[in-house]
Amino acid sequence: MALPKTETFTDSDATLLDAHDANWVFVDDGPFDAEWTITSNSVYASLGGFTQTWWAGDTFDNDQYAEAEIVSIDDTVSGQFGVAVRCDTGGTTRTFYYFIFRNFAGGNRILGKVVAGTDTVLDSEAGDLAVNDVLRLEVSGTSLSAKVNDTEILSATDSSITSGAAGLAATNTTSTTNRLDNWEGGNLGGSSTQGLSQLGTHGMNTLTGGFK
Repeated sequence: MALPKTETFTDSDATLLDAHDANWVFVDDGPFDAEWTITSNSVYASLGGFTQTWWAGDTFDNDQYAEAEIVSIDDTVSGQFGVAVRCDTGGTTRTFYYFIFRNFAGGNRILGKVVAGTDTVLDSEAGDLAVNDVLRLEVSGTSLSAKVNDTEILSATDSSITSGAAGLAATNTTSTTNRLDNWEGGNLGGSSTQGLSQLGTHGMNTLTGGFK
């Protein structure tokens, strides 16, 4: 396989992500394992707790990115979902950087890290989001940049996690109406096959909420 890797989550409803493709891997540590499920050819986190999954079909450079398109939002259901980079691929510890949106009670955009299961927010702001917005997280050296539709909105410097794989992240959401699609992960400096070109590909999805 080759990077960048793109994923459109095209499969039957209720298909578990690792059954869709065994190269999607997660930490299985009991009640908060990071399972994700496909519905409407998009994906949602189907278990609570802080969950992540990463693409194990390729080896990522330390400087990498992950991005995904929001295709459904429900602000009546608390939850946070987005993308992850430098996910620990050892399979025994929950360690990664994340960029997620909290789609409830006013809404927040959050850039942070989980190291051995401990969550730390690195930067955040209140903000709205909408269906078809593209979330992107880049890490280069110790610099992190979180972008929406190619515009940086959050940033941080951190040296806790030095390598890993790109993936997805979520917490406290099991709603089928908080979904992502058109995921891409790759190395910085490589060519992106998606970027903003994917905007509008899910225009028929119903916007059921948003940050207020």
